[in-house]
Amino acid sequence: MAAHRLDPQMRLAMRRKAEIAAAHNLTSEGNGTEITEARRQYDLGRQWWNADAPELAQVIDDQLPGPHGPIPVRRYYPRAGSSLPGIIFFHGGGNVVGNLQTHDKVTRLIAQQSGCAVIAVDYRLAPENKFPKPLDDCLAAVEYSLANATAWQLNPEKIAVAGDSAGASWALAAVLTDRDHGRHTLKSAGLIYGAYFRQLDSPSYGKFGGPEFDLPIADLAIYRDMLLADHADADDPRLCLGAADLSGLPPVHVFAAGLDPLLDESVQLAHRLRTVGNHGDFIIYRGMVHAFIHYSRMVDQAWHLIDDLSAAITRDFCT
Repeated sequence: MAAHRLDPQMRLAMRRKAEIAAAHNLTSEGNGTEITEARRQYDLGRQWWNADAPELAQVIDDQLPGPHGPIPVRRYYPRAGSSLPGIIFFHGGGNVVGNLQTHDKVTRLIAQQSGCAVIAVDYRLAPENKFPKPLDDCLAAVEYSLANATAWQLNPEKIAVAGDSAGASWALAAVLTDRDHGRHTLKSAGLIYGAYFRQLDSPSYGKFGGPEFDLPIADLAIYRDMLLADHADADDPRLCLGAADLSGLPPVHVFAAGLDPLLDESVQLAHRLRTVGNHGDFIIYRGMVHAFIHYSRMVDQAWHLIDDLSAAITRDFCT
């Protein structure tokens, strides 16, 4: 076992996570948990970590039209006023679990620390909604937010995208789509430990794919299979984003956890971005596991990540 590599605060947070799991009889999706139960357990597992979420000036539950029906969103405003810079945020959860509430504290903290309005998107989840429906929802949310920026008190010249895990992949897809359509309306992207190459055999998978690192390989394989209608879709360029042409993008900031099975995907993506001259940041948070942004009640580096993401995006708005 390599758990001794954990940052001391991360080790204590993992101990607390295990206590919560034991109290609520929570299990890994890799154990064959039925999907409705997996979502209930994921929600329960986040409640304690979200309990101290900060108050903001205004939080509005809303919805916007999408190609597959209405898309729920939650709009966070850190202060009163109009024409705020905005961050459109896509939550993680493997495209299978996760929602506005599981990431409520994360999005509140990003709004608080960045001074930006945050538009959190509750896109459709697999397996009920196979690829590309989750992506379709995310792209529709970007389009609608840009078109209705003034009505939503946003500055249309200062809009970014961000996301964690599965949401980071959709954030990258959003800036690629924005560029491919010739608009260049998105000014920045913050990608938090995402899956960009859809690999299940990289060295980091072998090193950090055990349950002691918070994201077992079995769960990743299940998430992938639930998302895809056909295994051939794994090679779709809208999913295998790391292999895309990455030139001509706004600054793309890549944030990675040092003990994450997805670490190598972030390393590869950051290298490819630098090769084409992208000036985004690349930061690895040593001793951290996947999803560590949720553990800010106990882990200082979760705060550092939120601060780094906020600073990078707001810097881009000033250039």
